[in-house]
Amino acid sequence: MIVPRKIIFVWGLFLPFLVLAPHDPIFLKISLVFIAMLLVLSLTDALTAVSLKGSIHVSAPEICHIHLMREETLSLEISNDSQRSFDLLLNPSLPYRIRGKEAFYEMRLHGTSRNSFSLECVAERRGSFKYSFCMIEFPSLLGLWSYRKKAGLNCEIRVYPDLRKERKTLNAVISAFLNGVRSQQIVGQGRDFERLRDYQAGDSYDSMAWKATARKGRPVSKVFQAERTLKIYAAIDVSRLSGKLSSDGAPAIERFLSAALILGTAAERQGDLFGIIAFDEQVRRFIRASSGRPHHIACRDAVFSLESGMQSPFFENLFSFIRTKIRTRSIIFFLTDLGDPSIAESFASEIKLLSVQHLCMVNSIKDPRSSPIFEEGIGEEGEIPSALAGHISWMRLAALRRELANSGVRAVLSSHESFTSSLLGSYMDLKRRQLA
Repeated sequence: MIVPRKIIFVWGLFLPFLVLAPHDPIFLKISLVFIAMLLVLSLTDALTAVSLKGSIHVSAPEICHIHLMREETLSLEISNDSQRSFDLLLNPSLPYRIRGKEAFYEMRLHGTSRNSFSLECVAERRGSFKYSFCMIEFPSLLGLWSYRKKAGLNCEIRVYPDLRKERKTLNAVISAFLNGVRSQQIVGQGRDFERLRDYQAGDSYDSMAWKATARKGRPVSKVFQAERTLKIYAAIDVSRLSGKLSSDGAPAIERFLSAALILGTAAERQGDLFGIIAFDEQVRRFIRASSGRPHHIACRDAVFSLESGMQSPFFENLFSFIRTKIRTRSIIFFLTDLGDPSIAESFASEIKLLSVQHLCMVNSIKDPRSSPIFEEGIGEEGEIPSALAGHISWMRLAALRRELANSGVRAVLSSHESFTSSLLGSYMDLKRRQLA
């Protein structure tokens, strides 16, 4: 689209005076000729602006990676195929929830040149965004007109969780676990078969190799070695329960995703295999446990765009999927919210069969209102009903933890701020004890 610049309007102010000049026929003819020349000149100048529209191109990478609530830069390439040099005005027109530092940018384009431009922005929401166009404006040769053009872009902006703060605050904790676990004494005999040997006093009946005993005619025991490589899965709840807001206003799913990715980093450093499961009423994402940098990127790309849904979790489908797809014994961390009594009851009843095959762990964010009634005291009489409700919720969760413990499932409740460190602590404790 072509638009006039200010100088056109300034010239337009003098045109009426020329027409309304003294009624001298010669002067009137000169005025009309002058007006006609101005019109021809302006139209010719407008054509110079239009002729440039095919010479200006803006391109962006096919995929851009940035992080949530972090100052990042997007790289744009602007090319000028014409011989002219001029000033270009750029309006980024970023997708909704990605905020640019400036509304307009002005730059100088030289003839037949390619220019790289860094666009500063901050993403206010995690997910995948389509960046399809930006607006550019450039002047005509004489500066009488400006041509505004929508420059098409085929760019996908992927906004990942920002793990920088968590890595800084938890670096000491992770280092203490990861550096010390190799030198710690392994508790238990492990589960990987190593060899057979003659029975020794103190060997349990569970370790007896009865077929070898019958064949050799003397007691023979099985020797197991501690498992050094474990398969770790993070099962992330993306149902309506993960949309519950925490004290800082962020939904629980943000903490679940960040904690799962940090857990994957810890497993990679420890030499374990890590996989991802995302579920609501059905399994939405599944990445089989593996290791390596490409696998970590695949896990990140699989979950970065997940959002809380409107469905309730259907654990029967989830556990059936796990029993079908994951045959070997693994450690599965369920990152979910069991605050709903009916859903918690369903979870406790359905997980009994799964816990026979896999070692299951439940990590949930604790509701700050759920606590014993006299733990912090009651300030006013009006707080009694809410305190009683919190006490009932606390008792129900305590009963749920005991029921899960009877099925061999550990349940850990932690605050929103300590959720990641609690998950890492549970993993490293299981790793050290070789309970898998």
